[in-house]
Amino acid sequence: MGKIKIGIIGSGGIGRHMLAQAKGVPEAKFNAIADVNEQSVRATAEEFRIPEYYTDYRQMLKKADIEAVYIGLPNFLHALVAIDALRAGKHVLCEKPPAMNAVEVRQMISAAKKSGKILMFAFCRRYSEESMLLKKMIDSGELGEIYYARGEWMRRIRGIGPDRWFSKKKMSGGGPMIDLGVHVLDQILYMMDFPEPAAVTGAAFTKLSPGVDVEDLASAHIRFKNGAVIALTISEAANVACETLTVKLLGTKAGAEISNPLKIFTSREGRPVDKLFPVPQTSVFAAELKHFLECIKKRKEPVSNGKQGLRVMEIIDAIYWSARTGKEKRFK
Repeated sequence: MGKIKIGIIGSGGIGRHMLAQAKGVPEAKFNAIADVNEQSVRATAEEFRIPEYYTDYRQMLKKADIEAVYIGLPNFLHALVAIDALRAGKHVLCEKPPAMNAVEVRQMISAAKKSGKILMFAFCRRYSEESMLLKKMIDSGELGEIYYARGEWMRRIRGIGPDRWFSKKKMSGGGPMIDLGVHVLDQILYMMDFPEPAAVTGAAFTKLSPGVDVEDLASAHIRFKNGAVIALTISEAANVACETLTVKLLGTKAGAEISNPLKIFTSREGRPVDKLFPVPQTSVFAAELKHFLECIKKRKEPVSNGKQGLRVMEIIDAIYWSARTGKEKRFK
């Protein structure tokens, strides 16, 4: 099989970024692009030399010579467009978050099963060099049992305005927890082999972003049936020194901080030992696209598949439910 023919749905920032990063993926051939904004989609098609553009993605699914689609749209459109694409017989790479909620993800999974096509979610942080190296270390037993993880993605005040689509709950599903926290949660769950959740406690605040109906900071405590715990704090607007992204895991043999260089903390003869593993800087978007195309060619299950996307969304749903009700959400 030669190049995979792909259609892009969404010519905005994330779609353009994928196209720019995909220049390093020779296996991909972008034959069409769709967006309701004709000026935007025409300009993007011209810039990236895409032969066809459409203002209706359904027409693209019917007419364009494509085998797969990449969906880079606002969250409320993910499930609708993905299901339409799967029913049209196209493989789907859908941007994060998988959907607005777990109910929609289940519908997407059902459509993928019926179509026999691949559904993959674009959790790009899994595909960084440091993440892939750490996952190999964990799978080989170097960290032992991972029993605790902490993830933080904190942004300083940057003026979340009510005019942006991801500041509207009906379009985004939530604020930074579903936008940024979903990345951090997925990355940690991947390292921990997706344990079954037992209970979730969440809190959400809108203190620094007047006029919006989503949180600007959220936190969560997630307990799993195997006894492990994840703590998350995610903010789009907070009085902090600067933007920080920190993911740490504690294991019985060693701990890790996902950064570049990758940091491993252990001990030898009672003394602390720190190990640094510098890794090359590569495009996570290109890496995830390569994996998607490989799955199509080899007919194999993606690393970031529907089942895992569902687990992520179930926990995100539980965080928001707990924040809204003030109660702990327990899983059966």
